[in-house]
Amino acid sequence: VPLTHTDEGREFDGASLMECYETDAACKHLKPYVPIIKNSPLYPVVLDSEETVMSLPPIINGSKSRITLDTKNVFIECTATDLTK
Repeated sequence: VPLTHTDEGREFDGASLMECYETDAACKHLKPYVPIIKNSPLYPVVLDSEETVMSLPPIINGSKSRITLDTKNVFIECTATDLTK
């Protein structure tokens, strides 16, 4: 699934996006979350019915799921990497 960096509009594969979030100064607020999934064989991605990425938990939400003052419908997802808690 191609992932788009919303500020740049560039598409990334999962490994390239993790690298961007670790090294890009504009993404420094996301860097602490990268190690949680970076070495996973698969990345958790929430897609809508049109296969648009809504979220890459626990790192970032997609631009399509951004909440504004005009938002009327909200989807709340809870994810975790520890199955025992």
